[in-house]
Amino acid sequence: MSILGVLGPIALFFLWFGMWRYWVRIDSSKVYAKRLWFVVLLVGFWYGSCLYYFFVYRPQAIQKRGREGGVLGTSEDVKSRFGRLLVAGWVVVLGGGLLLILFPKTVWIPGPEVMRVSIIVLVLTSVVYGLTVIYRQGTDRAKRK
Repeated sequence: MSILGVLGPIALFFLWFGMWRYWVRIDSSKVYAKRLWFVVLLVGFWYGSCLYYFFVYRPQAIQKRGREGGVLGTSEDVKSRFGRLLVAGWVVVLGGGLLLILFPKTVWIPGPEVMRVSIIVLVLTSVVYGLTVIYRQGTDRAKRK
């Protein structure tokens, strides 16, 4: 939990500067809206940058992505996110096992029952995900012919 106390302010710092950069270079809002968000970003610091993210940056990013042909929430978007989540799960489980091997006395990991269930769920999910990807690729190729 203490790592969140260290990383949280650093992340908010990057968010604040990122939203300022977006406001200066890319924001396509009207002049009066930009003036309002200037004050919010200036006075609101990190809270203002969070508000700016949700009310200006995110809607514009979603709209831009829609114009470019990739709409959030499509099956491709969900599939790629799920694949990344699956890879992250494997990294956590295998990384925890590696840390346990390297530092057996200092690393705490969940009990063997939890690890066993996690590995079984990851294996089954990986197999189903792999079969789904193979099936979709095969049917996409058949549709193109």
